[in-house]
Amino acid sequence: ASTVSSFQVDPGNGEPIEVPGALYSNVGLSGASDSHLLLEPGSYDHDGASIQWQGADLMVRADPAARGRAIEGTIDAISLEGKGVDAGFESLSITADQSATDYGFNIGSADIELRDLTFGSGDGSVSMARMGIKAHSEIKDERVSGHSTFAVSKLTSPTGDVVDVEFQVSIADFDAQSLGVISTALKEVQGAGDPQAAMANLYPRIEDDLQTLVRKGMEFSIDQLNVSLPQGLVITAVEINVEEMPADEAFSWPAVLLNMTAAVDVRLPVELFDMLALMNPEAGSLVAMGILQKDGNDYVMEADYAKGLINVNGAPMPIPIPGM
Repeated sequence: ASTVSSFQVDPGNGEPIEVPGALYSNVGLSGASDSHLLLEPGSYDHDGASIQWQGADLMVRADPAARGRAIEGTIDAISLEGKGVDAGFESLSITADQSATDYGFNIGSADIELRDLTFGSGDGSVSMARMGIKAHSEIKDERVSGHSTFAVSKLTSPTGDVVDVEFQVSIADFDAQSLGVISTALKEVQGAGDPQAAMANLYPRIEDDLQTLVRKGMEFSIDQLNVSLPQGLVITAVEINVEEMPADEAFSWPAVLLNMTAAVDVRLPVELFDMLALMNPEAGSLVAMGILQKDGNDYVMEADYAKGLINVNGAPMPIPIPGM
């Protein structure tokens, strides 16, 4: 079957507005379908507000047999003006290909990019040159692995401060069955009538699966977390590796800690640390204890953990570290 659909929007006065464009859809005998949305440029004024759009070109494909869905396309510039608020963006592009799994979550890839976002007006405006998200995940031998990147360029606050963010995170060898149970429980908590009460009761529901997840071993890393601030560049990297526990070994969290290795590297500008120390004088103890060491215009920390022992900047430290 093939269809062509047009659109109307009722602003509430009973006088529908024609939306320029159409949705072209095809459905095959197997249930697989594709839909092509083409919106033409247009505008609308209502009650002192005005919205303008430059169009959209989106393709959506679905395959029930493979439990897959893909979307690809671009939404061109949209702007909104009215009652002291101006908002809009230059373009939004998306490419995603996702497949459902037997574990209750999807795997696949996604690439989303938003350009030239603005919100507010006058001295209270916020803008962003670009925001990008890329992600990929897969399952092999009932283990989940994946990586994601998140980047923000030239996020400008009402004070004029400009911030850039680069974030990369990876996971490897997460037990798919346990991860699915935990993921489903978290979704149910978010949709609960009283999320706070549901969160308080969450741990007993996922305790067994959380232990299984950790028992089977996994890797987690923040490969890059760079934040560019007016005071300078903050650089952070974290790596955690939990080895699989023997099947005949009784589970305990101390045993997990002994099976775990980790590393944390941090670099932050002296100017930023001094500002934080003014707000919280106890932060100065981090320098006095050698947890942070001065390196030119930055403070640095290089920490390694293995088999219950931690070394910070080459010096052994007791666990837990005093003051942290």
